Amino acid sequence: MGHPAKTLVEDVMTRRVVAVALDTPYKTVLLAMRMNRVNAMPVVDAAGAVRGMVSSADLVLKEIPGLRARPVLGVGIGRHGHEHRRAVAGTAAELMTAPARTVHAEQTVGEAADLMRRYRVNQLPVVRASDGRMIGIVTRSDLLRVFARPDTDLHHQIARELLADLPGVRVQVEQGVVMLRGTAPSRAAAERLVRAVEEVAGVVRVDARSLHSADDRYPAAPLNW
Repeated sequence: MGHPAKTLVEDVMTRRVVAVALDTPYKTVLLAMRMNRVNAMPVVDAAGAVRGMVSSADLVLKEIPGLRARPVLGVGIGRHGHEHRRAVAGTAAELMTAPARTVHAEQTVGEAADLMRRYRVNQLPVVRASDGRMIGIVTRSDLLRVFARPDTDLHHQIARELLADLPGVRVQVEQGVVMLRGTAPSRAAAERLVRAVEEVAGVVRVDARSLHSADDRYPAAPLNW
């Protein structure tokens, strides 16, 4: 049984990225976001390295009453201090959240999704591992594109890469759900197969309730998730 190739960030990322320089004025940042219909933009230095991210949430702080008032009596620290600095910011460098959370093109879409979950962001600049220069951006929508793969593509990949040495196992795919039926040579082989199918890009769920092993001990419990 082979092992399916994992989908990498470079397979789904957007290569045309609009970024702003550190010294870009507030109003130019706002206009760039509106023209490109995005809610966040990377901020890069002269070498093209990502230094931070500026979002519409940062821009809108200017509209909140009182935030632009100069802090007094030590109020300018903590969360409100950070918000005040953004509310009075005049450039992207002053507006941005830094450091930016980034991902490498060679990382998997699963790793990118985990980074987005951990840091609660909707997009990640994609940078070169060698010098940190930005080469693209990946969003949650980009990551979800893998689940739009046709069922026929999934069936073909699973049959070709994972079932070539398992003639007793049949596969059916409906709406991204992979149903495995038949008999594997052993419980270990059946378990390896299920794990491998789960890693195929675009698989929504694996139903292995009708998959058995030659020793009649698989599955110990229905694998239906």
